[in-house]
Amino acid sequence: MPKSVVLDDFLCIKGYRTVNEGYLVKWRGRMYVLGKPSLTLRQQKLVVLERFDGRLSLRFKGRNLEYRQVLEPKRPAPKPAVVKTRRKTPKYDPPPSHPWRHQIFGNGQPL
Repeated sequence: MPKSVVLDDFLCIKGYRTVNEGYLVKWRGRMYVLGKPSLTLRQQKLVVLERFDGRLSLRFKGRNLEYRQVLEPKRPAPKPAVVKTRRKTPKYDPPPSHPWRHQIFGNGQPL
């Protein structure tokens, strides 16, 4: 086997990720920020190499990049849904002296 071949690069889990605007890379539920980012890295694909001993490498165009793990910001707890109940409008009950209370037809007696 040639000496230029690094066996660790073949015996690992490889994945391709895109660097976002904040130079963050997500891999298996964790977030990593690049140590010395350049403008050319934004929106570029890089290779994530996870070795079986737990080591991780971020590689772009054959170069290993510096990185550090960051914690994801905690999302605020969702507010409970507020159910608005419509207030029942009271039924209008006209007073006894109201004209609607008097019969127009008939014997003239109030209702």
